[in-house]
Amino acid sequence: MRTDMKGSRKMLIACCLCIVLGGSLLFCGCTQSPATPPATTVPTTTIPTTTQVPPVLEEKPMVYNESANNSTVTVTAGKEFVIELRENPTTGYMWNATVTKGLMIVNDTYTMDAAGAGTVGVGGTHSWLLKGTETGLQQFKATYMRSWENVTGSEDRYLLNVNVV
Repeated sequence: MRTDMKGSRKMLIACCLCIVLGGSLLFCGCTQSPATPPATTVPTTTIPTTTQVPPVLEEKPMVYNESANNSTVTVTAGKEFVIELRENPTTGYMWNATVTKGLMIVNDTYTMDAAGAGTVGVGGTHSWLLKGTETGLQQFKATYMRSWENVTGSEDRYLLNVNVV
C-alpha cells in the first residue's frame, strides 16, 4: 500500500504543477495590449465664451508719518488718507490733534506694539483716517503732550499741510 500512496502523491504534485503552469500561460496572454486601441468617441459640446474681468484692486489710502512733518501733500477731495504717529500713552504722552474745516477725521485708533506678557510701558502707533471735504489748503496739526500739563512750547509738534483738489 505504501507504493500506491507514493504514486498518488507524485500524480497529485504533477497535476498541481500542470494547473499552475497552464494558469500562468493564460494570464500572460491577458496582459498583452490589443493591437489597435478601441475607438472612443468624444461628444462635441459648445464651450461658452466668457469675458474675463480683471480683479478690482482696492486702492489703499496714502499713509503719512513723522517723515512728512512740516510738508505739503496733495489729496483728491473725497479720497481718504492716513496719518500714523508713534505714541506711548502708558507714560501719559498722547497726540492732541486738530484739523481745519476742510478735513474730516473719519477714524481715530491706537495700536499697541506687540510685547510679551507682563511688559509695561509699551508704545504703539496712533492712526487717523482722514478725508478732504473742501478744496483748498487744509491742515492737520498735533501736539505730543500730557493732557494735565500746561503747554510750554517745547512739546513735539506735527503739521501736515494738505492741498485738497
